Formats: sequence, structure tokens, C-alpha cells
Amino acid sequence: MRIRFSPLFLILAALLTVLGQGALTASCLFALLLHEGGHALVARRYGYRLDTIRLMPYGAQLDGELSGILPREEIWVACAGPAVSIFLGLLGVAVWWLFPESYPVTEPFVTANASVGLVNLLPVYPMDGGRVLQAALATRMHAGRARRIVGWIGLVVALLFSALFLVGMFFGVNFTLASIVVFMLASAVAGVKGARYETLLSKSARNGKKGVRVRMTALSFHAPLLTAIKAADGKHYEICVVLDDENAAVAVADEARLLRWAMVFPPETPLKEIVSRKKIP
Repeated sequence: MRIRFSPLFLILAALLTVLGQGALTASCLFALLLHEGGHALVARRYGYRLDTIRLMPYGAQLDGELSGILPREEIWVACAGPAVSIFLGLLGVAVWWLFPESYPVTEPFVTANASVGLVNLLPVYPMDGGRVLQAALATRMHAGRARRIVGWIGLVVALLFSALFLVGMFFGVNFTLASIVVFMLASAVAGVKGARYETLLSKSARNGKKGVRVRMTALSFHAPLLTAIKAADGKHYEICVVLDDENAAVAVADEARLLRWAMVFPPETPLKEIVSRKKIP
């Protein structure tokens, strides 16, 4: 896992340390790394590679290969980060209960994890809450429409936080809230064009206007569903032929059927278990 620091992040961290917020700054750094590590671990579970953490003034970004990720997988990957943060925050609270004298030492750690976890649950793309909402909508409608809906929701939430920041200025300037507001407004205005997942079918359907080649892939029915899904690359219309131990075809699934399977079955489900059902989705 590579870690890259934005110059502005380093300047902000140094400034906060000089102002006596070194413990909180270190806790936030640790919380961000663990949060993004949660995303990376679940992404690897689905066969995707996220191996670079970029630390910026408003938070962190995890880079890598998520091309072709399915909405169902995106939901689990996006939820992993907040789940890690909230768990660590609760763990810190448990330590307080067991060892009250540890409060002064662990309080910055709990605050950092609670902040990172809860802020990321906001339904604003590209925060985790926005990714989950967009992925959930994409399972029921076209990906483009899902992006537009999440974009409008993000704009409303950003405006509400902007109003909160303006009211708060009468009591003092909250630089953390200011950075969050700027980030949310920029994301909402730009929309969610950077969304890195689409359904495999939507890719083929888009390219199909100009004509695409049909490609057939034969897989053993002992292979997991994930292998069949990843055979599709968006450049061809993929058809998967499921073979039994005698190399006889027992089922044929085009991209539309593969997507239905992905919405119903976990990615590790053997194809044999799916095609042996009396009623195949």
C-alpha cells in the first residue's frame, strides 16, 4: 500500500501541530489510513486492487483499479470504511469504560474515528454514503439517472452545511467545517462524472449502437460467479457457457442474465449451485 501526501495536507498538519493540535492531527491521520484500509481489504475480497492512499486537506482518497465494479460490490466496498471507523470509535469508548484514566490519551483517537466515519456517511458523492446511495439506485435504474439523483441530493446537503457554516461564523470560524463545505459544493457542482462503476450490460448496450462483437467464454460449473462476471470487458457482448465435469454445456448466460445472478447470489457462489436450481433467475 502506497501513501502519498498532498503538500497542502502537510502544511495543514504542520500548522495544526504548531497550534497545539498534534495529538488530534496524528489521530486523524491514523483514522484515515485505517478507514481507507477497510475499503482496500473488501475491494481485494472482490478481486479489485486499491493500493494508493492520497492524503489531502479534506480527507483521503483511495486509488487503484475498480473498473467494471458492480453496484452490489460497490455497496460493500463503500460501507467498509465507515464500518472500520465507527468500530474503532466504539472500541475507544469501551476502553474509557474499562479504564477511565485513559480518556485524555484516547479522546483524540475516538473523536477522529467518529468524525471520519460519520462524515463519510453523508449522501454526497464521492463520500461513502453517496457511493452507497448511487450504487443502490443503480441496481434499480440506469446508472446515469442514479448519478443525477445523487448529484442533486449532494447539492442540497452541501447547501445545508453551507448555511450551518455561515451561522457558525457568529461564534467563530470552524476551518474543518469550511473544508468539508468546499469539498461537498465542488463535488455537487461537478456532479458525479467520476463514478467508477457501471453495470456490464450498460457498457455493452452503449457500445452496441455502433455494433459490438459477441464473445463466448466457457467456464466449469465449479468456477465462482465472480469469474464469469469479470470475463465481460464492456467491449464485447459476453456470453458465458457453463460446462459440467464432462465438458457438456449445462447453461448459457448472456450479460443480462449474469447481472441478474450478481444481484441475487454472492460473488463466490459456484456456478453449479446457480444452474442446478429448478428456476434459474
